[in-house]
Amino acid sequence: MVRVWKRLWEQSGYTQLAQVPVSLTVDYPQVRHTQAVLRMALATAEIAHLVHDTIIRRDILVAGALLMDVSKLVEYQPGLEGGHHRTELGLMLPHGTYTAHLCLTENIPLDVIHIVMAHSPNGGRAPATVEAHILDWLDQLDLTNFGYDLWKRRVLHYQP
Repeated sequence: MVRVWKRLWEQSGYTQLAQVPVSLTVDYPQVRHTQAVLRMALATAEIAHLVHDTIIRRDILVAGALLMDVSKLVEYQPGLEGGHHRTELGLMLPHGTYTAHLCLTENIPLDVIHIVMAHSPNGGRAPATVEAHILDWLDQLDLTNFGYDLWKRRVLHYQP
């Protein structure tokens, strides 16, 4: 996992990790978002175990949380006049694809790679494991903590 991070950091156009944004439309530090998602995931795993006796593989959960958005290091780059823009890789590949490729070359478990590909709607896969479901939901939930809501819901009212 560390080698994947190191390889992506070496290819990144950023000079500080805190500069990497959550997205091009959400200029909030990705590192803080990752920290929050990881902490919420561990708390969720603990609660699920205490209340339901659910066994959640914390090693998969932690690795997935730390790897699912690391591709933003190379999908985005700082703009010359401030802001950020997509790199060629960010324009050509769905979010997380390059990280998944690097994870495969580093023999990262397939369940972790699945999280990388399934945590985002543009990754092309729906979550298939409890760990992937947890991180998918918490990733979106955390965005509401700093004022960005991806969950626009329509309320259906049934009338007789």
